[in-house]
Amino acid sequence: MEDEDAFHMLVSGLTLRRYRLTSRDYWLKGQRIPGFMGSVQFSTRLSAPIMELWRLLVAFAPYCGIGVKTALGMGAVTTSFITQHTRQ
Repeated sequence: MEDEDAFHMLVSGLTLRRYRLTSRDYWLKGQRIPGFMGSVQFSTRLSAPIMELWRLLVAFAPYCGIGVKTALGMGAVTTSFITQHTRQ
């Protein structure tokens, strides 16, 4: 992202809630490339415009992948939103 202020607002409003990752090796032309598979869950406290940016990035992730070597099949992503209301 080129807008550093928007990036800072996005990052400061995301909290890592849960994750489950396992190490995996990806073999490419006889070379072992270390990687991982798993799931990650974030909670958000974002303003409405930054939440729209977050939703856009999450929606785009399955089409572009995440990380390096996405053109070679690494970085595949599936996404979903879980709406959870907090008690007030």
